[in-house]
Formats: sequence, structure tokens, C-alpha cells
Amino acid sequence: MSKRLILGIIGALVLLIAWWSCHHSASSEQSGSTGAPGGSGRRSGLGGGPVPVVAGKVEQKDMPIYLDGLGTVQAFYTVTVHTRVDGELDKVLFNEGQAVKTGDLLAVVDPRPYQAALDQAIGKKAQDEAQLANAKLTLGRNTDLLNKKVIDQQDFDTSKYSMAQFQAAVQADQAAIESAQTNLDYTQIKSPIEGRTGVRIVDPATSSTPRMQTES
Repeated sequence: MSKRLILGIIGALVLLIAWWSCHHSASSEQSGSTGAPGGSGRRSGLGGGPVPVVAGKVEQKDMPIYLDGLGTVQAFYTVTVHTRVDGELDKVLFNEGQAVKTGDLLAVVDPRPYQAALDQAIGKKAQDEAQLANAKLTLGRNTDLLNKKVIDQQDFDTSKYSMAQFQAAVQADQAAIESAQTNLDYTQIKSPIEGRTGVRIVDPATSSTPRMQTES
């Protein structure tokens, strides 16, 4: 083998090695440039390809915000409801925490004694009205007799004062009726405000002075 042929082979090997080195360096640089953003050179899980981007529509809406914390809730307006008359608690018509309106019936005290007192006052007024009517007739007759001088002035005055007495009795009976009616109405315990009921302090037939709370 001639010296010229040997030198040619050696030159070809050098060129081949140089070409392989350049090609390998270019491949390494390209792989580094296609890595994760920021030049980290990290390959993605999709074989080194680009990361897919999903487009979305921009919307304006309220975002819920939840805050956890400890606190105490207190009613703005609180009323303690109790009876105005004595008696046995007959019914409780509400549950704790129930929403009520003004005038809703909450409880009932036994109304029978107060109904009897009302009936008695009505009967007393009827009796006094009958006596008043008789006194008016007597006064009318005595007025005629006095004009005829059949009776004296004292008898006439007695009949006149008797009629006035029965008139006053009828007025007192009317006042007694109104008082008895008021007490009877108080046996129905109603909510004075609109709100939510609180703690029920008593149960039916356990106390003569029931109380409960209403909160607004």
C-alpha cells in the first residue's frame, strides 16, 4: 500500500469524526431548546413536544367567599312574654325557634274562672237594669202624685235617689263586665312582636305563671 493511499484514508477518518462531532452537538442544543420554559432543558411528559394550551371564555360572576370563625349571635330585640292573670297553663301552641308574627297565639291559660266571672258580671248588670227600670216607673208615678199633693216631698226624693242609685249600679256593672272581659282576653297569650321564639320556660299544667321569650 502506498504512502499516498494511507494518508487519504487517515484524512477521510478525520473528516468523518469531525462531521459526527458537529452533528451530535447540534442535536444536543436542539433538544435543550425544546425543553420546559425558562431554559431548564426539562423534557415534558409528551415526548418533548410543546405543552398544549386550552382556550377559555372570560366571564364575570360572583365568587363565593367563606370565612370560618367563632362568634356570638344576639337578638336585636328581645321580649319576655308572661301572663297578666293567674291560672293554670292549659296549652302551649309554639315550638322553640318557631317564627311568629305579631298577634299569633302562643299559649292559653285556663279561661274557665274568668269566663264565669264575666257571666256573673253580665247577670248582675241585667238585674240592676231591671231594678233601674222599676225605679224609673216609680219615680214617674210619684211625680204625678206629688203634683196632685198625694205624697209628700220626702217620698218623691226617696224614689228619685233610688233611681239614681240603680243608674250608678248599672254603670258599675258595665265596668265590671269590661274588667272581666279584659281578664278573659289575657288568658290568651299572644306574641307582642314579630320574630322567632326562644326558650320555653314552662310546660302545660306545670306552673301558674308561664313565661316564654320572643326574639326579633
